[in-house]
Amino acid sequence: MIVEPSGKQTRLSSFKGKVVVMEFLDTMCPHCQHASLMLTMLHQQLGPRGFQPIGIAAYNNAPPQVLGFLKQFSPSYPVGVSDNDTVIKFLGFSPDDRVMVPQIAVIDRKGVIRAQSPPMSDRNLQDQDYMRTLIDALLKEGAPSK
Repeated sequence: MIVEPSGKQTRLSSFKGKVVVMEFLDTMCPHCQHASLMLTMLHQQLGPRGFQPIGIAAYNNAPPQVLGFLKQFSPSYPVGVSDNDTVIKFLGFSPDDRVMVPQIAVIDRKGVIRAQSPPMSDRNLQDQDYMRTLIDALLKEGAPSK
């Protein structure tokens, strides 16, 4: 669950049937900022077809920094906070892993993680062309039957 600065709480399950990209970020990280701009562009292009990015900051003092991030970068998708332990557990990492940001998880319409950064990150998942191709392929798979 992420908590937006407004206090709104969002569960990942609320995006069932969409292709979701979760960006675990540090608002001060230039690579994270670049990834957010990329995700905003892809969201504007692919959102109508069912693409939904989510930004999650998970570190001490994140809530006030998220507000500044929202003002500066104006992402077209929700950005909130979660605690670091929850994020590490979600990503399947060990608390002893050295984790670089951004961490990206790509989830298909059925809720299956189809791509995920390793602890030291993955440049492909920060590349706009690579991500557009991946997201487009997942969108073409169609929504799960009910």
